[in-house]
Amino acid sequence: MIVMLGQPALEALKEIEPHSLVLNKNVAIFSKWNGQFVYPLYYPSPQAIKTGIRPFEQQRTDFKQ
Repeated sequence: MIVMLGQPALEALKEIEPHSLVLNKNVAIFSKWNGQFVYPLYYPSPQAIKTGIRPFEQQRTDFKQ
């Protein structure tokens, strides 16, 4: 399993094998990519929490999963 923290990490996977994953649509959802399971997450930053992109409690749930 590969866990990507943030959009830059998700985009970097495209250098290995193309994919159609988008962080805001595929966050905290297991997907198959290049024979592996991937699990994109928002980087746990204060900015994501303060702007409401992904509230702290939701990020905590994502990480526990």
